[in-house]
Formats: sequence, C-alpha cells, structure tokens
Amino acid sequence: IILDEPTAGQDYRHYTEIMEFLRGLGERGITVVMITHDMHLMLEYASRAVVFSGGRIIADDECAKMRNEVLKQVLSHDWALQMHGFHLEPEKKEMRFDVVMSFDVNHTEALKTLYGEIGELYPDWNLLITADFDVSD
Repeated sequence: IILDEPTAGQDYRHYTEIMEFLRGLGERGITVVMITHDMHLMLEYASRAVVFSGGRIIADDECAKMRNEVLKQVLSHDWALQMHGFHLEPEKKEMRFDVVMSFDVNHTEALKTLYGEIGELYPDWNLLITADFDVSD
C-alpha cells in the first residue's frame, strides 16, 4: 500500500488511529510505503526511512539510527526524563531536539554536558538542544 501524506490535516487522535492501523498492517506482513514531510512521524512509526532531496537519496535509515543513538545518550542521565522534537536537516548537518529535565539538576550544566557528549558523537553537526522542564506531580 502506498500513501501520500496519510496524516495531513488530522488531529492527534485521528493521526494516532491512522498510524496504529498502518502499524497493524505492517505487523501482518503488508508493506506500507508513506510519502511525508513529517520526519517525526517516520521516526516514531517506520522501520525504515529514506530521505530524498532534489530527486536523490540523501539519507537511508541514518536519521532513525541517529535519533536512537542520541536518545540512548540523553537518557543515560538520571536527570533527563524524556527527549522529544527530534529534527534533522541532513543537507545542513543540523540536529535539534528538546530534553525534559528534572528540576533538581542545574539546567545550564546539563545542557553543557549534552552538547559535549552529542558533539563527540556527531562532531560535524550543528546542535540545538533545548531544555524543557518536568512539571508533573
């Protein structure tokens, strides 16, 4: 099955329903190909992502592997509760994401730590890491 922008214009509930339905098809052995501009969607639901620009492949699985590697590094810290908003611009070598941090850490120092660690993993990439805060009880 080939779909072009399957979640365009959908609210979160319908977006999730569509994607869970498609995930179920994949689990039953049906190949699902999606064309989308939503990298977050692909990283969350796809087992493989191929990125095209100017009619040529510029990334094949690289984005998902990078996200998983960055997520593992971020969550290796007790004060890092969650990572979200992961976005890559492969052509510009730009990576950005938010990290939900606990209140009991110095956020400036935590960001310095992450910039250092992620910078070692991806020295050629420009990073923008934003601190987000845990406000749950």
